[in-house]
Amino acid sequence: MKEKQKYLPKTKDEIFVKNSHYIYNILREEMDINSRPLELLDIGCHKCFLKEFLPENVNYTGVNIDKTAEYVIEFDLNKGYLPMDNDKYDIIICTDVLEHLFCPQKIADEIKRCLKTDGIFIISLPNDLGLNAIFTFIVSWLKRKIDPIPTQIFKHHWKFSKKVAEMFLEKTGLIPSRAVPYYGPFSRKVGFLVAYSPKFCTTYFFTGKKKSFSQSS
Repeated sequence: MKEKQKYLPKTKDEIFVKNSHYIYNILREEMDINSRPLELLDIGCHKCFLKEFLPENVNYTGVNIDKTAEYVIEFDLNKGYLPMDNDKYDIIICTDVLEHLFCPQKIADEIKRCLKTDGIFIISLPNDLGLNAIFTFIVSWLKRKIDPIPTQIFKHHWKFSKKVAEMFLEKTGLIPSRAVPYYGPFSRKVGFLVAYSPKFCTTYFFTGKKKSFSQSS
């Protein structure tokens, strides 16, 4: 039983910490983050758990609806833009965010604008063909209950499959080079079904770079 508790986080903060460590590991696979000073932007940073994993040479800036730390810019992303300069960041992280916004395309455009030409992005989008999404849909249908409007606004406004997510990013000029599957609590409980089927994952973490001027022409 103790092993199971370690495997499945019990609180939201534990889930965020686990996700942040997962993002950190993806980031290390994409680049040498210890080699030089780097500017990192964490969009929708919550309590900035990712910062705890980063080396000192990474200058961390967060954007969040609430100011949770001194290095966080308090900002409502539904305004449709980012209050940052062009070509400023070596790394932009945006996870568990775009599907909650009313204007995800505008923020994706802004990510491209703020990312350096040789910078990398890590963007997560939910897999609505995954087991978690299917299980949630079935439970909601069985309850036959519609959430009140104040609850609905915090839920997903957009649906994605892996193919739709890749098309969405490419349309913006963010070219995914890799899609890393992530398995949520329900998927991990039935791991024997998904061990060889990434298409059933909960979320995809897309990594890549923005389209260069030469690629556009």
